[in-house]
Amino acid sequence: MAPTLKLDYFDIKGRAEPIRLALTIAGLEFEDYRLGKDEWPKMKPTTPFGQVPVLHVDGKPVTQCVPIIRYIGKIAPESGLYPSDAWNALKVDELISATDDTAALLRPSFMESDGEKKIQARKELSAPEGALTKALANLERAVAKTAGKFAVGDTLTIADLLLYNQKTSLESGILDGLPTNMYDSLPTLTKVCAAVKNHPKVKEWESKH
Repeated sequence: MAPTLKLDYFDIKGRAEPIRLALTIAGLEFEDYRLGKDEWPKMKPTTPFGQVPVLHVDGKPVTQCVPIIRYIGKIAPESGLYPSDAWNALKVDELISATDDTAALLRPSFMESDGEKKIQARKELSAPEGALTKALANLERAVAKTAGKFAVGDTLTIADLLLYNQKTSLESGILDGLPTNMYDSLPTLTKVCAAVKNHPKVKEWESKH
């Protein structure tokens, strides 16, 4: 019997979107609770680590995007989201960690209150020899070695959802100082993310949200 699931996050994609997609693809019913800004200060002290997303599993709260999305794959093995094959699971986990390392490069810029310094920091990261550019190039090389239709073979996994969410964020134009064409020189990542976007359940979710 599937657990009762409730996901708490703001009314944006952010770190919750891969979780929402995983739950949808796995065919798991869940309450997609979107926090109002005035709710967060009161809720924050009640969360496990003072942050969201929080997934309530039969009323028990857990947080951290990667463990949550991995859990979804494990409780819905028929979805293929988390491979049963140990080697493929290892490659999925490797890509997840690399994706998170790539995202971590930008986190200091989110803490920068000076707008000009924020933009300058991001321009340096995304320059031809910048750390973000190099990290994405490393991801491209890694995925090129394991990719079929998706990042690890021909089955969509949780790694694909995180790669797709990262590409969507970096290309959104919302992050001041970052160019929106960083994936022009990353053909494998672009192909994989296009396959995610065209997945029937992803298309259905995005058409409704």
